[in-house]
Amino acid sequence: MAVPITRSDPDPSLDDFGDRLDAKLKQRAKDDADQAARDGQTKGIGAGLRIVSDLVAGVAVGAFLGLGIDAVFGTSPWGLIVCLLFGFGGGVSNAIRSAQAIGQASENEDA
Repeated sequence: MAVPITRSDPDPSLDDFGDRLDAKLKQRAKDDADQAARDGQTKGIGAGLRIVSDLVAGVAVGAFLGLGIDAVFGTSPWGLIVCLLFGFGGGVSNAIRSAQAIGQASENEDA
């Protein structure tokens, strides 16, 4: 059988316990909302960097391939120009594909 514990002098810190608890819970909810906003912003930055890197990678591969073709066949600057255009087209295509995939993923998260 449990014996109830009684105090002759109540702890004054218990009087405002509910107020302190409410304040702490409100602060935690605000902190959680702030963290969610930062997470959303971080996802946006990551998505933007992915799209930019797709575009830059396509142009860089085209440029290096064009320079290689020019060096081997001596067709300077035509290999660079043609491969750079193809690289730019491929980079834009990959960037669009990445943007569509990111958009589809965000629609799935919202649903």
